[in-house]
Formats: sequence, structure tokens, C-alpha cells
Amino acid sequence: MSGMRGMMTPAAMDSMHRRMMGMSTAQLRAMMPMHRQMVDTMLTQMRSQMQRANKAPDARWNATADSIRQDLVDMQSMSGAQLKRAMEAHHARMMRLMNMQHAMMMKPQ
Repeated sequence: MSGMRGMMTPAAMDSMHRRMMGMSTAQLRAMMPMHRQMVDTMLTQMRSQMQRANKAPDARWNATADSIRQDLVDMQSMSGAQLKRAMEAHHARMMRLMNMQHAMMMKPQ
């Protein structure tokens, strides 16, 4: 989809999630700084894409994005086992946000 270049696709997100869930808790914790950066970049790209298309995020989109940001804050202090459990809900929120983004961008002005 034009304007989505460089953004992670749902299939790529699922693949990354499966790889992360297969990691040891120590490996997962070590990967979190990179994950935080990737999520931050993705959220920034999504907002930029909406601005370029003159689309305003709705309350659900904003709430989901805020929840994702809060996940990243909360995950910093989690044990490896807690982090692994939290990744399921985090992944679900990420997928939900991507689906909302796609629907919003496909909707005619």
C-alpha cells in the first residue's frame, strides 16, 4: 500500500512475535531496547502517514497507541518470565493498532 513502505506488515509482526516467544527470557530482555525503538519508530510512522493523508486518529486508535507505549514502560521493570507473559497482550495490541491503521487509511475521505 502506498505510504506504508518501510512499515512492518502484520505477517512480519507475527513472524517476529514467534521468534521472540521462542527466545529465552534473558534473550528477550536483551532484545527489548531494540523492540522499544522499533515500536516507537512504527508509531511515529503511523502518525506521519495519517497526517500526510489528512486522517485524524480516533479515540480507539489513540487509546491503543497509549496502551502500547505504556506496555513499553511497564516492560522495563519486568522479570524475564513476566515479560514473556506480557508479550502476548502487547502483540495483540500491536496487531489491533495495525488493523485500525489499515482500515483508517483505506476509508475514503
